Amino acid sequence: MADLHVAWSSEFPGSDTQDEIRTAVESLIRELAGEGAIVEQSMPEVNLIHQYKLGEELFDLLAGTFPEEPTAFSEEASVTPKERDSLEAYLTALHRRDEMIRAWNEFFTG
Repeated sequence: MADLHVAWSSEFPGSDTQDEIRTAVESLIRELAGEGAIVEQSMPEVNLIHQYKLGEELFDLLAGTFPEEPTAFSEEASVTPKERDSLEAYLTALHRRDEMIRAWNEFFTG
């Protein structure tokens, strides 16, 4: 157990935690610590509300990319300004997602 490192939180921003779940998690953490595990109440430096909203935004951008009735061949020879704006918004959202992934990686590395 001495090699086990556990980061935990009694609350998860953006969601409600039931008392029974909170109590069970805290009991497990006490048991792990009593067995020699290293436990730390900690959350990553990520705004989880923004992360949830980013997930919705990425889904909406992807879903809006496809026509309602896809065809095998596009009738348009070039990208329309609306599609270009959607691509720019999608790439910008991916950049924000990459920043969040880096923050989670740093959290789990530590």
